[in-house]
Amino acid sequence: RRLGVRFPPDVHAEEIFTVAYSALVSMNKYIGKAGQYYHDVISEMRKVVWPSKDEIKELTVVVLTVSGILALFTFLVDWVINFVMGKLL
Repeated sequence: RRLGVRFPPDVHAEEIFTVAYSALVSMNKYIGKAGQYYHDVISEMRKVVWPSKDEIKELTVVVLTVSGILALFTFLVDWVINFVMGKLL
């Protein structure tokens, strides 16, 4: 009794190996692209200029102030609409 891989009668081992080889080449190409992407990300991260602590504090105050103003505006518009709809209905 023979051990190993048995191929269907109409498929030659050379065809199987050719397909397997092309699959490995294709997979290697994608691995290379992933490595290049990682390299590019690291390269770009080194170019980033991070804000100072003072800039972070200033921008945090700006974001919180604008968020508070928008929340207050939304509350007032909602209250006026509810008041008007209550009077009409």
